[in-house]
Amino acid sequence: MSSKLLVFGLDGTDWNVLDPLIDAGLLPTFKSLKARSCWGPLRSTVPQITPVAWTSSFTGVNPGRHGIFDFFKRFKGGYGLRLVSSKDNMHPTMFRTLSDAGKRVCALNIPFAYPPEPVNGILVSGLGSSSAGASFIYPPSERASLNDLFQGLAAYSLMLRYGKRKQMRKGVMISTEALRRGSTSLLSEREWDLFLVVFDGTDRLQHRFWRFFDRQHPFYPGPHHPEASVIPDYYVLLDGILKDLLERAGTDAAVMMYSDHGFGSTRRVFHLNRALEQAGFLRFRPGQKGLLHRVATRLRKGAAGMIANLGFGNLLWRIWNRANQKEWKSVVVDALDWEHTRAFASSSFHAGVRLNMCGRESQGCVNPADAPRLLSEIRKAMMECRDPVTGELPFREAVPREEIYSGAHVEEAPDLVLVEADGFVVRHGWHPEPFRGLTHQDVENEAEHRPYGIFSVADPRAVMGRCSRPLRIEDVTPTDFDILGVPIPLGLDGQSVLGGKASVPGIGPRAPSDGSSVYTPEEEESIKRRLADLGYL
Repeated sequence: MSSKLLVFGLDGTDWNVLDPLIDAGLLPTFKSLKARSCWGPLRSTVPQITPVAWTSSFTGVNPGRHGIFDFFKRFKGGYGLRLVSSKDNMHPTMFRTLSDAGKRVCALNIPFAYPPEPVNGILVSGLGSSSAGASFIYPPSERASLNDLFQGLAAYSLMLRYGKRKQMRKGVMISTEALRRGSTSLLSEREWDLFLVVFDGTDRLQHRFWRFFDRQHPFYPGPHHPEASVIPDYYVLLDGILKDLLERAGTDAAVMMYSDHGFGSTRRVFHLNRALEQAGFLRFRPGQKGLLHRVATRLRKGAAGMIANLGFGNLLWRIWNRANQKEWKSVVVDALDWEHTRAFASSSFHAGVRLNMCGRESQGCVNPADAPRLLSEIRKAMMECRDPVTGELPFREAVPREEIYSGAHVEEAPDLVLVEADGFVVRHGWHPEPFRGLTHQDVENEAEHRPYGIFSVADPRAVMGRCSRPLRIEDVTPTDFDILGVPIPLGLDGQSVLGGKASVPGIGPRAPSDGSSVYTPEEEESIKRRLADLGYL
C-alpha cells in the first residue's frame, strides 16, 4: 500500500500515438514511467466519449449504473435534449468515497464534474463547466488561491472558435500552462493523498491537427507541412510536465496514468438518420426533406464560418441553439412524420437508435410488444449497410442496450447500440446519402475516438510489464482504492489491477436528479458552443 497516489489523466491518448514518439526518443519521462509500470490498453465505455468514459473511471461502474450515456439527457416523454452535469451521475465517485474515508483529494480539470461536489480537499471541474465566478471550484473559498488556473481555463473556453486551428491551439497552450503552474504548486504546497490532474489538450489538438500527424490520413500533406509537429510537440510538452509532477510527488508516491479513449483517422462519414429513412424506419413530412438538406448543406459548405468571420458568430450560434433546444424546434420535430417514424437517432455523438415508442415518446407509434421484432429488423438493416465506395461495413456490431449495459438506468440508453468500425464517424445530419467521404471542411471529423486508451500504474505491488489481463476503464476506481488502502466496495464493475478484492458493502446510489438543468440558458448556450467547436455537435 502506498501512502500517496499521483494520477496523470490524458484525454484521448492512444499507445499507437505514444509508442512511436517514445521510440523516437522524444518522450523520456513517459518511457521511464512505462518501464517501471504495469501497463496495457484500457477498454473504454460504449460510446467512447468524454462524459461517459471519465464518469465510469471515477465511479468504477458501467453507464447503466451511473446513468450518463452521452453529452445530453433526454427530456422525459419528449424529443428534446439538455446537457448532462455531475448531478446526472447516479453513482458515488471515488472523490466522495475517499473523502469520506478521511483521504485528502486534489482533483483538477475533471470533465463533466460541474457543479463540483464537496470533497476533503479541492476539486476543479473541467469541460462542461460554467465559467461564471468560482462556480467550478470546490471549495469556492479557493478561488483566489487558484486565480491563475481559473483565468487560464476561462481564457481557453473563450478562445475556441469553429474551424480556426490556430485559435484552438493557442487556447490549448494557455490552459495547459495554467494547469502546469496550478498542479505543480498545489502538489508542493498542499497535503494530499490522491492528486489527479486531467490534460485534455491531447483530445482537442488531435481532433483538429490529426491530418498533419497521421501518414495514412486521406488529407495528409506530407512531413514538411508547418503543422506536422503540432501533436508531437504537445506530447513533448506533456513529457516535461509529467517530469515536474513526478519530482514533486516524491519517490514514495504510486503513479497512475490513463486516458478515457484512444484516437485514429476518419476516412468516411455515415449519416444514420438518412440510412434509417432509406430503410423505411423514418419518414419526413412532405416538402421538409429538401429544406433540411438545403439548410444543412449550406452550413456545412461554410455559410456558418463565413457569417462568423464577418463578426456575427454569436448571433448565428444563438439562432442555431434556440432552434435546436427543447424539441429540435422547426428542425427535426416539425420536419418528421412521427406517425410513420418508427426509429430515429437524436443524440449528439452516440451511434444509437431510439424507437418512437407509444407511452414513452410524446408522439410514439411503436407498440412495445412489437419492439423486439423491430429492433431485429433495424439491426439487420444497419449491419447490411455497406459503403458503396470502399465496400466496408460502418459498424462492428449492433446490439440491444441490455447486452451492453446493466443497472438501474439502462432504459435511458438508446434501444439499439451501434458500435462504429474504425475509420467511420457516425453523424445524424441530413446528407442526401448515408455514406460520404471527408471534405476539407470536415475539420471536426478528421479524427475520431477509438475504443482503447492507455493505462499504466507504478506501485510496489504492480508487476512491471504488460498487464496479464484485459483492462477496462471501470478498473481505475477500485485500483485507486487498493493503492490508498481504502476498502473496495462490493458491487463495482471494475477490479483492482493490483489484485485487491472488494470487501465492504457497496455504496448506495446517489439521490436522483429532478431532471432539470443545472445551467442557466446562457451557460448552456456557451457550453454547447464549446462542444460544437470541438466537433461534438
